[in-house]
Amino acid sequence: FKERIREIHEEVVIARLDVERYQKALVIARLKEALMNDSAAQTRERYRQGASGILELTQAEQDLLQSELEYADLLKDYYLAQAKYRMALGQWADEGTKSQGEFH
Repeated sequence: FKERIREIHEEVVIARLDVERYQKALVIARLKEALMNDSAAQTRERYRQGASGILELTQAEQDLLQSELEYADLLKDYYLAQAKYRMALGQWADEGTKSQGEFH
């Protein structure tokens, strides 16, 4: 019995740490996305003025898209980590029965 309690405690702690790790990663990814957005805007303006070429513009747009995809992927991982944390706490089953199996 004590072993099972220790396992559950470890599961909860690990799940909570995962949620915190993804929260921090999301902040960094959002900052990177904002930086890439600014960079792409500046490159578009330089391109419009003839001061940069299509390759630089394409690379800036590709970098922006990549940062958006990274953020979306981290967001998915964050929500999965939250779900695992809630399951470890036993909250998933409680809400599932209240809302007839739907997750809110």
